[in-house]
Amino acid sequence: MVKPHEIFYINGTDIKEFYFNFTNPNISLIVNDYTKQQYVSSIEPSTVDGGKVVLHGDFGEYHDNLTVSIGNLECDVISVNETVIECDIGPGEGVKDVVVFQNSFTWSGLQIYQYISNQISCPNNCTNSNQGACDLNIGICTCTNGFTGLDCSSKDHVESSLPESNTNVNVDDGTSSITNDDIKFETFIGKLIELDLSDNVIESFDLDNKWVLDKEKSNANTYTFLQYIAKVDCTITATFDTIDSDKQISFGGIDFTIEKSSIKISISIENYKYSSVLNRLQLQVTSTANQLSNKNNCNTNDTETNIDFDESQSSYVQLVTISKNGKSFYGRLINRVISDGRNTFISNSLISKNEDSITIGLNLPHCTQCLIDPDFSVLLKPDFKSSDSCKSKSKNKGYVIPVAVTIPVVAVAAISGLSIFLYKKKIQNKEMKQIKNRLEQLN
Repeated sequence: MVKPHEIFYINGTDIKEFYFNFTNPNISLIVNDYTKQQYVSSIEPSTVDGGKVVLHGDFGEYHDNLTVSIGNLECDVISVNETVIECDIGPGEGVKDVVVFQNSFTWSGLQIYQYISNQISCPNNCTNSNQGACDLNIGICTCTNGFTGLDCSSKDHVESSLPESNTNVNVDDGTSSITNDDIKFETFIGKLIELDLSDNVIESFDLDNKWVLDKEKSNANTYTFLQYIAKVDCTITATFDTIDSDKQISFGGIDFTIEKSSIKISISIENYKYSSVLNRLQLQVTSTANQLSNKNNCNTNDTETNIDFDESQSSYVQLVTISKNGKSFYGRLINRVISDGRNTFISNSLISKNEDSITIGLNLPHCTQCLIDPDFSVLLKPDFKSSDSCKSKSKNKGYVIPVAVTIPVVAVAAISGLSIFLYKKKIQNKEMKQIKNRLEQLN
């Protein structure tokens, strides 16, 4: 016997197929749709001392048996709604995985949580204390004693004869380059890849040489390119800014300075249709070093290309460094992304490198819109020699060699002349002595 206003609850995850035919108006059927799968798009982390954590994302209306784990610790849930989970975590440090379980469904995010350190290290520790000091609150170097660069490893040259860097953006293919003297450093956005939890490639889209210039949003110093991927209904916007003077920038809650003759790239990825909410995106960026000529032979002891990537996650900034012919190309990758309007941590991975190029993967969260903001610059190493200064030294060497060679030759000639003179004088003295003896005999 069904009571008036009897209510039946059915969990959507348990339903395969059902039929019903109610004739009694006092009976209600409520189906809880638990089939919607949740995901995390951004995180407000705690400090290393632990505390409140805020997860932003899409968590649905129902939250049966909700648990949140960060690394090996359970984050005690304080509150939850469709878009926000608040929980309390214990002390920890470093980068961790995040697992959200509810409604018999598990969502995992790999390496998406970073405890906020009380002290943030700087790139390369600012080289040494004589060249720069690290601001441990923000992890950015303040260079001193005539040094410059992201890690204070380059000399702030003031010689007018030293070559300046020239920035360029190719409007035909969307590549950017910085040329200094005989070396051209190029950067291009290579691929957008969808990965599953096991890092298997689900989708891969080549982006290189497929950009279309948006003329309405471009000017002398700013170039905006568009690319649409129909298969996943995704729009990618890449904006290149050529920096003609030092500029203060703020991104992802971090303030920093971009030096003149740098290139800043802003990349927006919107409305990507994922195969699964468990998947994430990886944007791959490639940088190369190309020898243009041998017009400056002053740095021939530094012709080998040295490529390095700081894979440490202890700093806000990770550096890509390519050194060749006395010049260092820097790519600054801030480990932050603006995901659906909120700042959150991302990791960056070394994909590949060879003798002249390097490819880095920017590991993005599951987002409707992701915005990233790397920048690139070229600086001269402290021992760099300009072609003019090299020529000047070559002239001095050319002067030293003739002098060094001529003086011994003259000395040898003088010694030889003196020897001949003394030899002749000796013969003359002998002849005079013989004549004198003959005269004495005659007398």
